[in-house]
Amino acid sequence: MSDTDARSRRGRRVLALVVFAVLAATLLVAYTPVPAPPCLFRLIWRIPCPGCGMERALEALWHGDLHTSISYHPLAIPFALFILTLLLSALWPERWERSRRFMDRVWELLPSRAVMIPALIVFVGTWVLRLALWAMGDDTFAW
Repeated sequence: MSDTDARSRRGRRVLALVVFAVLAATLLVAYTPVPAPPCLFRLIWRIPCPGCGMERALEALWHGDLHTSISYHPLAIPFALFILTLLLSALWPERWERSRRFMDRVWELLPSRAVMIPALIVFVGTWVLRLALWAMGDDTFAW
């Protein structure tokens, strides 16, 4: 294994541990009376941010409540599945040997414009749709 590969694997594991910490924090908030921090974006601009509801959606996922999770944030389920896949492939690459080439390609493409721009468009587009529905009085999504 070359030095670059070793650094890349270390970087993947650090990112995976950070993601794990975030998921663990949502698990903690889901099963304890610890309150989640308020959304600073909403406090300052008086409108929900693009990620508003994501934490509560992840909490609902921890409880197995898919409907509530989608109502809090429709991108929480695909986000959680993607993050768990990255986490598992980074922490236990030998168990994911069959999909190793695919996951290596995902890790290479992740910071690229080809992935980030469409992901940003989907994220912001979902936010705009939710804001439009909210402005029209539709209560499909909870903020």
